[in-house]
Amino acid sequence: MVNLPPGPEENLGSDVFRRENPLDLFPRLVRDHGNIVHARLGDHEMVILNEPDLIEQVLRRDHALLVKGSLWWIKAVMGNGVGVSEGQEHRRQRKMMAPPFSPRAVTSFSAETARICLQHSNRWSSGTLNVLDVIGELTLEVVCATLFGFSANHQEVQNMRKALGALKVSGRLVAVTEADVPSDVLADFKVALAHLDAALHKLVTERDEASGNDIITHLIALKDDEQKGFDERELRDHAMALMLAGHDSTADAICWALYLLAEHPDCQEKAWAEADRLPNDPGEQKPDALVYGRQVFAEAMRLYPPSWVVSRQTTDFYELGPYTLSPQTYVRMCQWVTHRDARFFPDPHRFDPERWKPESQQSRPKFSYYPFGGGDRICLGQAKAWMEGPLIVANILKKWRVEFVEKAEPIAAVVLSAPSMVLNFQPR
Repeated sequence: MVNLPPGPEENLGSDVFRRENPLDLFPRLVRDHGNIVHARLGDHEMVILNEPDLIEQVLRRDHALLVKGSLWWIKAVMGNGVGVSEGQEHRRQRKMMAPPFSPRAVTSFSAETARICLQHSNRWSSGTLNVLDVIGELTLEVVCATLFGFSANHQEVQNMRKALGALKVSGRLVAVTEADVPSDVLADFKVALAHLDAALHKLVTERDEASGNDIITHLIALKDDEQKGFDERELRDHAMALMLAGHDSTADAICWALYLLAEHPDCQEKAWAEADRLPNDPGEQKPDALVYGRQVFAEAMRLYPPSWVVSRQTTDFYELGPYTLSPQTYVRMCQWVTHRDARFFPDPHRFDPERWKPESQQSRPKFSYYPFGGGDRICLGQAKAWMEGPLIVANILKKWRVEFVEKAEPIAAVVLSAPSMVLNFQPR
């Protein structure tokens, strides 16, 4: 028998998400109703979950009992790639794609990442900059080079970023089906997706095949246990997932890290000291040397997790703590809420990279912090993000002091971003 958690009487359809920021809505629901909350989302049942042991149950221990149950937006953008596929097909794709994303494999991209970062930061002028723009351009060029083996020009980068920005707007609605999306938003989405598909086709077909040191080249060459490779549609779907994760998620995490360092000059001074020890030659830089930089990046993703919510869907009646959920219920685990829970992070709104010293982490539940998800669907690109984020921040700090200008307001779209994020850059 179904036994649902407490929750609001109001239906949380798309109109609610247009009216109220999910970054306010989800914490309010947890505050008012507890750490397991039931709500209606249009015609669908939803549970918001904020208990680390139960989050671990859903994402890791019971992963075979639930499906991703992707929202309309994710299915429409990513097709049936590794971020969306289910069951045996997901396991096949994941097994094939894992080797190019291992920690050892992604280290081979560190020199190119640092080179592109230094090239961009040397072109910047002192004064106020919108870091969303400059970091977005920088990380998109890194994506083109390391994932696609393609040197994109400035106009191509701008066109892709414009299309990605338009896609983000529709992702803010957290809509389950296309019917839940307002017609004006849907029309803009389809135009943007067509532009991005054309750009991805160009990236895949016109990459520099001579170098062969990019991830798409590896994916084209891969075969499964039955010697079957990825077909053209699968490559497109994987390329889209890599584009979104490699550009949007990493770019926004880097922007928030710089923003927080600008707000906290004492932490920035510590980051400078470590960055200054990096060799000037990108090929000689060792990402593993950035111990404090990694702590800064971890704390930035705690306060502003690019993946701010992760979802699964029940396939049958499902026991969750003292409750029994009905089939087809969406279980939402909100990093934005859990990462700011004072039970696990005292003074949770304070920026404190020292939280990530090894001894400080031991007392916390594993799934009190899950910026890359968890279980069999943990983000394939997490090793690349941990290499790329601290390395880019450090190379920027080798040249620039970043100073706080104005408060940036986070927006819960596909990833956690902001309409604008202006910082003052001064040469050191």
